[in-house]
Amino acid sequence: MTISTQSRKNGFTLIELLITTALAVLLLLAISSMFMTFLIGNSKTNTKKTVKEEGYYALSQIEFLIRNSQYIDESSTPCAAGMTSLTIISADGGSTTFASVIDNSDNNNEKIASNSAFLTSGNVTISTPPIFDCTGSVGNRQIGISFGLEKITPDGTVNEQFNSIVSLRN
Repeated sequence: MTISTQSRKNGFTLIELLITTALAVLLLLAISSMFMTFLIGNSKTNTKKTVKEEGYYALSQIEFLIRNSQYIDESSTPCAAGMTSLTIISADGGSTTFASVIDNSDNNNEKIASNSAFLTSGNVTISTPPIFDCTGSVGNRQIGISFGLEKITPDGTVNEQFNSIVSLRN
């Protein structure tokens, strides 16, 4: 009678460990790549949202003030196409001038402003300065407004153009 002894070894071979490690690394690379793509896309979306919010806010404020003004002040600059600034006279007799202005307190950043406040913040810069196109006769004026804003990020530049036409109410 012969007695055979079998020795059974428990555990993994080196090849099994290498294959498992390689698959785990590939899976982690795919997941991290998807995560980075998500972060970059989310950053670009937030940047675009910021530019649009700033532009629409400035445009809405300009439209509101022009629409509710008494008249366009043409004493220094006659109403014409391609004006770089626009002065209106409000119902209370005060004047408001819209233009692009250098803000010395914010790294010399160019902003859209009225004579009472900045209408854009330091989060964006002006890519196309505001242009005011004044048409029509006295009592029937229409003002075309156009400007561009941009924000530069490491992922690229987001640039938006804003345009509107406003008829004076009064």
